Amino acid sequence: MPEKLDIDKAEQYFVKAADESNDNGHDNEYAQYSLGKLYLTPEKLDIDKAEQYLIRSADESNANGNDNEYAQY
Repeated sequence: MPEKLDIDKAEQYFVKAADESNDNGHDNEYAQYSLGKLYLTPEKLDIDKAEQYLIRSADESNANGNDNEYAQY
């Protein structure tokens, strides 16, 4: 039997990772993207938060010069 997912715990870890800057002073764009996607699931549906984190992910990716193909605009 599959293990039950702890979505609240996942959210906590994603928030911590999304808002924590690395050595270069940049936030974790991949955690921001994952958190944005989490807020689009039925269990955690929050369109405003999803949009906020997806935009932050794209902005961070652009600022870093990375090619984060999942969060571009």
